[in-house]
Amino acid sequence: TLALTSNGRLYAFGLDGSGQLGVGRRGGRGLKVPTVVSGLNVSLRRIFAGGDQSFALTSFNAFKANSQLRDPESTPAFISEQLLNPIINEAEERKRYDKLTNLLATAFGTWSLLNGSFLNKTNYCAEKWWLSLDMESVKRVFNCVARSNDLMCYEKFSAAIRAGLEPLLKHGTRSVAPEFFRAFIILPECHFFRMPEKHVETILIYMRAFLALSSDQRKIIEQGYVGLGAKYFHVVVSVFMALLSYI
Repeated sequence: TLALTSNGRLYAFGLDGSGQLGVGRRGGRGLKVPTVVSGLNVSLRRIFAGGDQSFALTSFNAFKANSQLRDPESTPAFISEQLLNPIINEAEERKRYDKLTNLLATAFGTWSLLNGSFLNKTNYCAEKWWLSLDMESVKRVFNCVARSNDLMCYEKFSAAIRAGLEPLLKHGTRSVAPEFFRAFIILPECHFFRMPEKHVETILIYMRAFLALSSDQRKIIEQGYVGLGAKYFHVVVSVFMALLSYI
């Protein structure tokens, strides 16, 4: 559980098996008493407490303005249309490729960064029956990447998904955390998921993981699509159909 006070101080308490409280006690037994999350030298606007991960939103320029957070090892690499646009418009091709592929590889290399990029900013709730996803943001990001029309970039992007998310998808067959289910809904929106002739390996990883879900897990994803709308479920169907036609 997270709590944000009126003066901007963040408190955390509850389970902490994955270090989700952010208090430096990963693997611990959790906290019964609200404890201040220290080291946050930025002003927070929104907080999200997931099953085993937590997120906080700040102003767009906060990390850029704070020199203490410029270390690439500690700076969150969330992805957004605002971050992508200046990269896509970079005049020098090599710089554009390097910046774009590095951002995509990092943001889609783990569940935490993938999830943190697309949280619904109007909702504080994040639990298995309400996935709190901003699907319009997902579409804008993927459309922005598609505008680059860089096949080498697509391949590195695809490789990042295979390397970062495949182990998580493969070993998450018993998971009921919202972070796990969001990944299944986000990934089919990626433009190259409709290009099986070029990215069949990545799409097969997703499809096999989807088919390996338990009936209870599928119900959670179904509920997620009910909340989001039928048009997003139709995207998954089209990905399946395109893959079957190709095979």
